Amino acid sequence: MLLAGVDTTTYSMSFVLYHLARNASIQEKLRLEATNLLKDPTSPITAEIIRNAKYTKAVLKETFRLNPLSVGIGRILQTDVVLSGYHVPKGTVIVTQNQVIGRLPEYFDEPNLFRSERWLRDNNDGVNKWREKFVNPYTVLPFGYGPRSCIARRFAEQNLQVILLRICRNLRFTWCGESLDSISLLINKPDGSIKLRFENLYA
Repeated sequence: MLLAGVDTTTYSMSFVLYHLARNASIQEKLRLEATNLLKDPTSPITAEIIRNAKYTKAVLKETFRLNPLSVGIGRILQTDVVLSGYHVPKGTVIVTQNQVIGRLPEYFDEPNLFRSERWLRDNNDGVNKWREKFVNPYTVLPFGYGPRSCIARRFAEQNLQVILLRICRNLRFTWCGESLDSISLLINKPDGSIKLRFENLYA
């Protein structure tokens, strides 16, 4: 369980940093939130700070949309069901395709763009063009759903938020490698090296 948690958190953070490094304006918005929440670069990150880190959470959600931890969620049917007109018998293994759904234009405007704003209710001016479509909550399920969802979800999310706030508060970074995609080995991992250049903002 510990090894699985290390891998999934590490791969997720790799993809978050990749997207932020390639989208400087989004990185700056996250840095602004981190600076507002952490007045001092060495301030401890409290539960209240995590609760108010709305843009940080939106960045993570957008990363999970484009680069989920797995292709989807697998389950064994306990009863016969009809899916899209097809009779599927009890005992069949079915797998949702959230990795595909997250990139379909019928669910997301310009689905291949990394836009954290699509997870915010509105911008400061009350207008958010990325929320024109209703976002079905079942399109992005990085931790599963129901009684068999990830038992460490809150712990993993908290770790990712803390690391992200701390890095963006104190460092600016750019991407130095090739385009990154994922390779699936039960869980999805980056298909190349993580090549980032960091600049200490408080040296």
